[in-house]
Amino acid sequence: LVPIRLEVEHEHWRLRDTFIWNAIDPIMTPDLFAQTICDDFHLPMKDFFPLVKETVLKQLQEAGTFDFSTDDSALAAAEGLRVLIKLDITYGMINLTDQFEWDINNNTVTPEQWAESYAADLGLAPEFKTAIAHDIREQVQVMRKSLVISGHTFDGPVLDTELRGAFLPPISPTALTRNADEAMQYTPILSQLTEAEIAREEAEREKEARRRKRQTRGR
Repeated sequence: LVPIRLEVEHEHWRLRDTFIWNAIDPIMTPDLFAQTICDDFHLPMKDFFPLVKETVLKQLQEAGTFDFSTDDSALAAAEGLRVLIKLDITYGMINLTDQFEWDINNNTVTPEQWAESYAADLGLAPEFKTAIAHDIREQVQVMRKSLVISGHTFDGPVLDTELRGAFLPPISPTALTRNADEAMQYTPILSQLTEAEIAREEAEREKEARRRKRQTRGR
């Protein structure tokens, strides 16, 4: 499963979306997906079809460059690789922020299963589930990609000192609980946004989208 982020603009049209792509689905191809998107949203086919298709293909090809598969027996013997997942998701006028730890070596629970339970606990709209699962997969993929590039085999400790610092330290038996101040940092916060806040957030998203495009062109 590959997290896909669409940020496509043409003239006065703007299309943004995040979703999870099943890379082994023989039916849904990037061509069919691009055509469906254009039909569903009444977008100009000649302009948006190639843009959507190219965006999806590029991210699928990038994910396919790296073998993220790992042997279950190796994972069982490997140390935990905990990362801090940060959520900052807006749907409608509701903004969700949160952070939590995630072990990228643990395949027991999928991001989709976790997001389903999380959204149910908070009474969130269904759209949040997809966005949460996407954010988890996107951030985990970045870390796993860095490990693969460094030569890590997922069956032992991370040897790269700089990369090791990107992971949380091992859990100490004497630090299994958080104090009140720490607990507040690991609490979901739901905020009702104003029109002005929505506009500011939109401007920040556009700035971030431009930054990602510059990074992509620079590769």
